[in-house]
Amino acid sequence: MTDKVCRTVFAILLFLLSSGFGRPEKLALKFSGGMSYLLVGDINRGIQGYFDYAKDIFIGLPLMPIRGDAKPIHLGFDFQGDILINMSPKIWIGLGTGYIRCGNTSEISYFQIKGSHKVRISAIPVRLGISYLLLGNETVRLFLNAGAGLYFADYKYDKQPIGAGEPVLHQTANGKGFGLHGGLGGELKLTRRLAFILETQARYAKVGGLRGTMEYRLLPFGVHVEKGPLYFWEEIVYRGHEAHFVGKYPQVYIRQEKPSGPNVANVREAKIDFSGFCFTGGIKLYF
Repeated sequence: MTDKVCRTVFAILLFLLSSGFGRPEKLALKFSGGMSYLLVGDINRGIQGYFDYAKDIFIGLPLMPIRGDAKPIHLGFDFQGDILINMSPKIWIGLGTGYIRCGNTSEISYFQIKGSHKVRISAIPVRLGISYLLLGNETVRLFLNAGAGLYFADYKYDKQPIGAGEPVLHQTANGKGFGLHGGLGGELKLTRRLAFILETQARYAKVGGLRGTMEYRLLPFGVHVEKGPLYFWEEIVYRGHEAHFVGKYPQVYIRQEKPSGPNVANVREAKIDFSGFCFTGGIKLYF
């Protein structure tokens, strides 16, 4: 009985994927995934600012320097799914979504004390686009595509400190923003119903207006919770009685109130820059 069911299902799938050679294509489903390179922007600058600050003026001594380097976030995963509707022999309209994710952990140490900075960013885009058939035949096709989308972004950051005066910190934030995309896609028809696809795509998308919660624990005072926007600013640092200028160090933290003061410069709400490019492969089903 089980063998008969399996053979029947296989026959139906084979029929769906191979039939319809004489029918025009009206609808397609596309599923793909691959790697992406993102600029990220402010989030990377904030992590780099902490490491630069720690190495310049923190508690490290010449015989026991602070070790470790900031690892910027750039490489990630990109998954996409689209419904495509045929409008003419060369034009398809698509509606789709996807999932973009990348992250990294930067480690820092002083003597035998180890700390870490773990950052994760992700986005779920909802896209509307158009594909134009540049050239092709019944087997191989080359498409040009472009469109726009709304990106729903999430950000997570966990810090394990190395200094006695630093808190253990955890912050999360989310927001949304619009973006543009465009690229080239090629497909190889395996049957009339099934094609293998390869695509390369560039994207411009910056997500601002991020809001969230920061929790930090500093013994013996317990856990403090702060809610508000995710801010970017530069901390101006001086050293010694003569107030020798050391540098400006980017900071990215959630604050209930906008950061201010004589040692604070270039304050604004932080943005996550999902701009970049991706390479994906997958399948396309025609109906």
